[in-house]
Amino acid sequence: MPNQKTLNVRIPVDLMDEFKEKAYKKYNYEKGSIKKVSIDALKEWCERN
Repeated sequence: MPNQKTLNVRIPVDLMDEFKEKAYKKYNYEKGSIKKVSIDALKEWCERN
């Protein structure tokens, strides 16, 4: 993915655990699943706002 930037965010442990669990289910535990679902979530948020 060209033209990338980094976003470091601290979130509550329970939210991260739930997020990771759902990411792994959606992307079948494949490498990069957390990154993919994070990008999906950010895109969806931007579309709504």
